[in-house]
Amino acid sequence: MSAPSTVRLRTGGVLQVRTGVLKGAGPIGPTGPSVTGPTGPIGPTGPAGSVGDATGQALLTTSLAITAAGSPAVCTFDTNVATGTSPNPLNWATNHFDFNVTQTGAYALAVQATFASGTGATGRRRIGLYQGTSTTPTFFADIPANPNGPTVVSFAVNTHADAATLWRVRASTDGSNDTVTGVQFNLARLGIGTAGPTGPTGATGGAGPTGPTGPVGATGSAGGGYATYNALMTSGTSDTNPADGTTTADQGAPVPLGTGKPSTVYWLTALAQWVERRIVARFTDTADRSSKRSSRGEGELTWLNNTNSLWVYDGATDQAVAQLVVSTATPGAGTYPPGTIYVQV
Repeated sequence: MSAPSTVRLRTGGVLQVRTGVLKGAGPIGPTGPSVTGPTGPIGPTGPAGSVGDATGQALLTTSLAITAAGSPAVCTFDTNVATGTSPNPLNWATNHFDFNVTQTGAYALAVQATFASGTGATGRRRIGLYQGTSTTPTFFADIPANPNGPTVVSFAVNTHADAATLWRVRASTDGSNDTVTGVQFNLARLGIGTAGPTGPTGATGGAGPTGPTGPVGATGSAGGGYATYNALMTSGTSDTNPADGTTTADQGAPVPLGTGKPSTVYWLTALAQWVERRIVARFTDTADRSSKRSSRGEGELTWLNNTNSLWVYDGATDQAVAQLVVSTATPGAGTYPPGTIYVQV
């Protein structure tokens, strides 16, 4: 604090004033902006965990008779169990003789079969692994039959197995009949455990440059097409269109069959010719009619312009159709066919 100063009041009193700075904490100031620092580098990947062993075993304990003359006999198993710490990789169907692996991959497999054999046993004994219903083994082993006791046949292989492929174990003899008293089928998955989930797909890269255009191929031979419509409009030169058609049940109009060969031009022509015989045809006079349509069918109607008359062919001759004429003119003003009724108003 500085030295005091004295202020004298008008009343005669004295007021001492000291000046200086009052020490202590002031008010809290505003909070500065929050800034997050950069993320540090990713640490190294930790060691891989242990992989469980995926193994399984199927056992045949029910005796199976084998005949020398028969095809390799299919072994039907009694039990199928997992023998490792992971799920059983050996899957069997409800028939207990069709096998497949639960996941495509590399496997070690071993098959061992015991034949009763003994006194009088001849020939060889075989045990094999077969794909599906094939009678040719993919893997097998065979040895001479033991005439002094059981014959034990076994093999072990490492192979790639597909989950979609079915396998069967078969036993056979090429000598004396025998009995399979037991079979062991052992399977172990090789390598790492089951595959993990698929990771996300990366971004698609840009399209690469377009390669050069290949050479133009050789020109083929020209077809034998029609140069004009003429070849498509008559039955004699237009494929087999008449045989591909039929007629309507009512008036017999020509139409193509659904199974016929398409030929629009032919059928348009055939329909036009059919319609022309069923409309009221117009002619200048009887000479013009005889020239253009010398042969007419019963019921055909024609109109003659020179007499303003309508005619119907009855199968033998043209008969005039009686008309009703209403006019202000007196009769005789024009030429009308016989039977015309003329009304003057």
